[in-house]
This record gives sequence, C-alpha cells and structure tokens, in this order.
Amino acid sequence: MPLAKGRTKGMVYVAGPLFNAAERAAAEGVEAICRRAGFRTFLPHRDAGLLGQQGKTPAQVFRADVAGLARADLVVAILNGPTVDTGTAWEIGYAFAKGKTVIGYLDDLRAHRGPDPVDIMISRSCSIARSTAELRHMLRALCAVW
Repeated sequence: MPLAKGRTKGMVYVAGPLFNAAERAAAEGVEAICRRAGFRTFLPHRDAGLLGQQGKTPAQVFRADVAGLARADLVVAILNGPTVDTGTAWEIGYAFAKGKTVIGYLDDLRAHRGPDPVDIMISRSCSIARSTAELRHMLRALCAVW
C-alpha cells in the first residue's frame, strides 16, 4: 500500500550479530542505508537493548526483538562472518515464515561467490545484496512497489 508523499515506506528490521562494537557499527551502517532509503527502522541493540545492559534479561530482549520483527515489513539481515550468526538465522526463518521480504547483506570476502554463498536454507529465504550499492538498489526497487 503506497504511503502519502514524504512519508516513510515501512519498517525494516536490521538483523545481524551484535556481540562487539564492530558488529554493532556494521548494523548501524546498514540501518543508515535503510533510513536514507525512506524506511523506518528497528535496530535491535538500539530499540530492544542488549542482554545485561540496563538490567535487560534474556526474556525481555527476546520479547522486544520478536515484537520488532512482528511490526517489520522487511528484514535486512547481515550475513557476514565465517557462518551466519545463529540469532540472525532464526530472525530470517521467522520473517520468511511470516511472509516478509528478506534481504541478506553479504560483502564478506570469505564468502563463496557462487549461487549459494551461504547455507541454502538462508540463501533460499532471501535475496542477497553483495555490496552497499546493491543493497541501496534493492531497497529502491522495493520502494517503487511499496
């Protein structure tokens, strides 16, 4: 459903590992790309918090993240690393099962560049952007049909 001119296009849940400052910075970079494309965003460490921060319990973080996923129209999942982060894989599966669009972002030089650069359960659940330019292009294409 198109939104009024000047309004945001929907909500993107940015999924990815958040275990250190570099991973959080990568997620923030992806979030900024989504926001500049006109989407509202849910960034788990910003919007749900991190385990142990401000007394956040595992149950609280889990509930907040699942609520964010439920509200999202689209998931952009960071797939970088030797393997896809297990939490990110769960978020992709949840989104796929709910019929949400999922874009995987993979610019890791370790990734196999064939048709299945990650596990087939992940690669068959999403479209994969292999650069920030490609991610921006995919987001613009979604905006055109939103």
